[in-house]
Amino acid sequence: MAELVRLGPTSSDQLAVLNQALIQEEGSDTRLSLDELSQRMRGWLAGYYQVVAAKDSNRLLGYCLFAVETNRVYVRQLYVVESARLSGYGKALLAWVEANTPEQLPLHLKVLSGNHRVLGFYQKLGYQIHAHELRKRT
Repeated sequence: MAELVRLGPTSSDQLAVLNQALIQEEGSDTRLSLDELSQRMRGWLAGYYQVVAAKDSNRLLGYCLFAVETNRVYVRQLYVVESARLSGYGKALLAWVEANTPEQLPLHLKVLSGNHRVLGFYQKLGYQIHAHELRKRT
């Protein structure tokens, strides 16, 4: 079983690789290079966001990028590599965030509308649809 560890800005290159896989799998329209993803992750981790990761030896199996805000804990990204899925890592990462942030704050996250598999995963963990976010390209 992997251990859950906190990571900082020095892990941004490793996290960027997983973030790139997440972007591709979820069908996001984010078009950043691996270098740009690493820079963005480094900036996030130097400031507002925190990361907990599932790590086996030197290999990252998954991560959860989150921020503690005034009225909520915002989970920006959760990703588990395909070979480690259905092993409980996603659930463990979210449980870690819940246990290590103020308990009175609800957890919020967004799921892209076409990502039904992931939506089902969150709903099994007790998450409920809270709002619909709409977008129009101009």
